[in-house]
Amino acid sequence: MASQGRKWFTNRGQMLQVSISALALVVAGRGAWKGMLASQFLSLGALLFYALVGLVIASFTWMIRSNRASGGSPSPKADEGARQVSETVATIPDDAPSLLVHYFKSEDGWRKLRFSNEKPLTAIIRNIWPIVSSERYEAAQQIDLLPGIIPPISFGNPVECSEVSQVSLIEVLREGTEKTMDSVVIDYDDSHNHQYSRQFTLTRNLDMRESIAWIPGPICLRGQVQTPVPSVESLGDLREKLRMARAFPIEQQAAQQYLSEAKDAQEQVRILSWKVDACQKASVIWSLEGDVKRLEERLGRLLNVATTLEGLLDFELSRLLERPLSTIDPRYSDSINKIDAWKFQDDFMDLRKRLLPYGSVSLDILAYTVPNDISGEDVQGVLSRTAHKLSTYAASLFEPPQPTIS
Repeated sequence: MASQGRKWFTNRGQMLQVSISALALVVAGRGAWKGMLASQFLSLGALLFYALVGLVIASFTWMIRSNRASGGSPSPKADEGARQVSETVATIPDDAPSLLVHYFKSEDGWRKLRFSNEKPLTAIIRNIWPIVSSERYEAAQQIDLLPGIIPPISFGNPVECSEVSQVSLIEVLREGTEKTMDSVVIDYDDSHNHQYSRQFTLTRNLDMRESIAWIPGPICLRGQVQTPVPSVESLGDLREKLRMARAFPIEQQAAQQYLSEAKDAQEQVRILSWKVDACQKASVIWSLEGDVKRLEERLGRLLNVATTLEGLLDFELSRLLERPLSTIDPRYSDSINKIDAWKFQDDFMDLRKRLLPYGSVSLDILAYTVPNDISGEDVQGVLSRTAHKLSTYAASLFEPPQPTIS
């Protein structure tokens, strides 16, 4: 670079001297031109040979230079970039303020940032850029601190500020994915008005205090911080996600149809199970109803026999059946009549015991026990009403159940 700026002539006298010498040379050689042209070394064939040889040498020279250029020799732009980087690194002094940030949550619940400096020169913060979240897309979220103007940060004297952002740093980092890169750039000066920037990579710690680690990057000159670039994602994964996205409506429709069919089948199973259960319960109720009716018919036959024989045979049978559930008088001499009465009372109490689980139906038979002084006609009425209620209850078991609410 220095050789390109060097001059050939220092003054006009040198230029005039060279011009006169060249003119004298031409005049002196004027008489020798004919002899030189007559020489065989300056003939037309010789000149053509010289031209061909020069062309071959020039071709070889051009080929060698091309091979060197394609073999990895640095380009002028690359040399210029390397020179700029080296000059940038060289311009950052060793005593440049080393700014650090610590995020924590105070005991009173405030989210705070503690700024510290590891070098003797004081750091004066000029600007805190928004937090940048980079993935496939990029988003910036402003950080609001209290106080808004941060005082100078000297060595050994950290400064604390409260974070009062509308969306806290914890929420911003929580909304990111595993591939999201969150970073913050802080511009600051030293006490000699040298301008610096430092980038911090933010990482959320999974602990009860919800702390955030501010990992510092290298100190750079103002405006030379490079935002981290997310890693390259797999094109195959992207195509697979797009295929799944295209197939999602069809699969969702199929899933909804399958769910609807499954609900219908479940409802049918529930109704079938209800019918089977109703048949089982109704069969038991119908059996009990038949026993009640048979006991009622049996009492009717006994009463009819007693009425027919009244005045013809012993009057004790008629008196015995007037109160079929009362205490049997031991003075009755006819043992056969007493056995019939005892058997009827025993069957009545056994039937009543079997109907106790159906107390919610309000069966009339459950209101009477032995002994009881009600008349035979009243006992017939109790048995008749009991049979009717059992029949009604059995029919109610087959009423369709209410559909389930999904």
